[in-house]
Amino acid sequence: IFRQHVYVGMADNTLALLQHKRKLYLIQVPIVTKELVYQQALRRFGCFGTIKLSSPASLYELLLMAMDEEEAAGHWTPEDGPKDEIAKLGAELLLEKKPMLLEYFQIHIDDEGSLHTLPVILDQYTPDLSRLPEFVLTLANEVNWESEKECFQTLAEALASFYSVQSIVDLASDGAGRPAEEPIGGTNPCEW
Repeated sequence: IFRQHVYVGMADNTLALLQHKRKLYLIQVPIVTKELVYQQALRRFGCFGTIKLSSPASLYELLLMAMDEEEAAGHWTPEDGPKDEIAKLGAELLLEKKPMLLEYFQIHIDDEGSLHTLPVILDQYTPDLSRLPEFVLTLANEVNWESEKECFQTLAEALASFYSVQSIVDLASDGAGRPAEEPIGGTNPCEW
């Protein structure tokens, strides 16, 4: 759709200007990048490069962090259940799904429940890693693990939400002011 358009510049942190012939278009970068990542996740299914995290991240700790964020936003209350038990169950679920996550999405989880790699969905782009806890919580709670087709669709949706650019700041750092992680084997191993 954008092939004939020329990038003009950013209007603000989330809106970009594109030109086609004599018309100027304003696009919402988060929405467009989310759709692009979703399509790429489905297109590259089973053929992802990897982004190696600088140090492994405990699924349990990431889930606890995500629930703390949910609680701060008013989306979790103690009536939902004890956070430590929910985090333990979520980590166990993802540990159980680790062979499939690695084979099809290059999401490597070790036997101790630590996350080591993420997939390269867009070459030369690393997602905002400050959103990693939210992504892991989404994997544990919102992916439909029961139906194969729905599993891959909801997993692609989770990846799209995580990888989408929320603001122009995301392009320069991991969202916390640190340089983004470096992709390892940063191109698609299944180029066609």
